[in-house]
Amino acid sequence: MANGIGVATLRDVLSPRVPTIDGDDLTDENRAALTIMRIEAQHDLRVAARGGVLDKARAIEEVRRDTPLGRVLVKVEHQAIGFLKEIAAQQRRRREAKKRPKTRAMTSTRRTRR
Repeated sequence: MANGIGVATLRDVLSPRVPTIDGDDLTDENRAALTIMRIEAQHDLRVAARGGVLDKARAIEEVRRDTPLGRVLVKVEHQAIGFLKEIAAQQRRRREAKKRPKTRAMTSTRRTRR
């Protein structure tokens, strides 16, 4: 959540300038609501489960009813968001490292003849 107002984008979460709530600090209800929003945003969702394949409507219903399967879906979504955050942070660190000026020792590898 950004500023306690609504859902934050991944860019918001990664930005040090945008105050957001870490996913680990969300309540169970907020995590479930976020999971439902992310499921609803999918064009077509199919999830394989022990009892068969869940479609989008059934996945949402499982989360809303707080069934064991719904709780698993919330947990998987929370882990997926954590994974996306880590990948994005790694990419950002790589980009920032490329922008840093190189030191003299790193830039000059050529030997001069005497």
